[in-house]
Amino acid sequence: MPIADLQEAAQKIAGFLATLNKLGGLRLKYRITAGDGAQDPEGMEGRQIYVELAGPDVPLVTQNNGELLRALETIAGQILRLDQREGDLVSFDADNFKALRAAELRLQAETAADKVIRTGVPYAFLQ
Repeated sequence: MPIADLQEAAQKIAGFLATLNKLGGLRLKYRITAGDGAQDPEGMEGRQIYVELAGPDVPLVTQNNGELLRALETIAGQILRLDQREGDLVSFDADNFKALRAAELRLQAETAADKVIRTGVPYAFLQ
């Protein structure tokens, strides 16, 4: 189900991020895009709101495989009262982290597939 009022949703997310900066002592800049401009060019996410983070504290957001980045998406979804199945309607990114991570995972998968084809031995990804 689409977000009914994209402007209001974007304002709520901006308010949350402003509070996070102020009370959390973070130094993050953010640009929020809603509507057609927020669409994922790769088509991997069905997003209607895209939040791009920048600033000195971006490394905090992207460390540990982007856990804080995903947490911010979850919180934003809860602020907007989205169903868990609608989680991809709001997407956060910082320093192109998601695209770089997707490319990294794609390369790992291709390397593993080549190894399996070459050796015939199953490959298990370890965490």
